Amino acid sequence: MLDDPSNPNRIRWWCADHHRGYWGASSFWQGPPVKYKVQTDTFYPVTAAAVVNGGTGYGVGDLITLPAGPTTSPPIGAPVQLLVAMVAGGVITSATVVNTVYTGDTAGSQEVIGGSYFAQQSNPVPQGSTSGSGVGATFNLTYGTQAPQRVILTNQEYATLVYCQDVVDPNVMDDLFQDAYVKLVGATITIPLTGDKKLANFAVQEANQTIMLARQADGNEGLTINDITPDWIRIRGVDFAEPYSGPFTGFDWGGMWPTFG
Repeated sequence: MLDDPSNPNRIRWWCADHHRGYWGASSFWQGPPVKYKVQTDTFYPVTAAAVVNGGTGYGVGDLITLPAGPTTSPPIGAPVQLLVAMVAGGVITSATVVNTVYTGDTAGSQEVIGGSYFAQQSNPVPQGSTSGSGVGATFNLTYGTQAPQRVILTNQEYATLVYCQDVVDPNVMDDLFQDAYVKLVGATITIPLTGDKKLANFAVQEANQTIMLARQADGNEGLTINDITPDWIRIRGVDFAEPYSGPFTGFDWGGMWPTFG
């Protein structure tokens, strides 16, 4: 699996997909969260695509994704996406490569490329899927120099990747989160400004009440199942003896903000 370093989400843990053969999977696991590693592998990018067969029924702006390969075979990488640039009576006459794969580790050093293949595919390559209704198009792909990209390695069958996002824009933060955050900031500066510990603890209590309201609102938004303790929590000494067989009756929300002693 390719890892996009430009993505603000960050991997927290892998878990087995409960909706796709979880109980029948040969790798059904009974231990801690599934291990994964972020490493690098070498891939061929796609730099251009020449139309071999323009197919029928296409329109300008249609997005074509080339095949990902059979699920019974080793992965071929991330298939290239093509944007239909010109048509004549529904027949593609020109298509451009959509650059969707980022290389590098930081936004400042990244290059955006199209497609990401372990090996060069045999031309012509047919359409895998399309955002429109066209059929029958095939393309000859031109490849760039093989280069390293970040990948995620795991042996979990039917895996679901759980992310945690770092939200820094206050405009998209939840109202209750903002309220609690403001009260906590106020509590932390109360003692330096006034020396009044009682007032500071009152502000902390107000913040904790807001946090409780936020947790209730979050719980009402959907079902939360706490059946996995991720490594980044377990390494800090927090674990559950038997979280995998259930019943899962609650969610460990963590502690509240402590008052000043």
